[in-house]
Amino acid sequence: MTDSNTTQSNTLQFLQSTHKLSQLFSLFLQSKGQQGQPYEPNVIRFTYNELNFAFITDPQDPFYFRIILLNIYDFDNNTDMYNIINQLNTRYKVGKCFISAAGKICLAFEQFIYTPADSNYFFERALIILKDMAVNFQNLITSNQQDD
Repeated sequence: MTDSNTTQSNTLQFLQSTHKLSQLFSLFLQSKGQQGQPYEPNVIRFTYNELNFAFITDPQDPFYFRIILLNIYDFDNNTDMYNIINQLNTRYKVGKCFISAAGKICLAFEQFIYTPADSNYFFERALIILKDMAVNFQNLITSNQQDD
């Protein structure tokens, strides 16, 4: 087996081990001076820059993670709110805006990580994109209110 194949095999074994992405994310949070709290078996809740997030993994896919910026706005069941959600969803490729079952607007970043060395880059990118989406969401709400 070549060095490249050995590295790929080791990476695959590492990520397929139970909760490795969660462990990598916990280390990332620690590097930012933050502490996550286990919420459910595959969910870590945390606060970053005064915003509440959830980090979610899928036990069926060891390479996949999702970070959700929780409850940024109360859903207002009107056409303008749907238009704002659609605008955000078309503006961002890996970020999505959605309405939770509790009627709150949330933002999500979904990605796959195949190499542990790249994890901090993707985690940092997720937080930057979610914050940017939240700012754009608020700007769209403000603009929409001024138009009324």
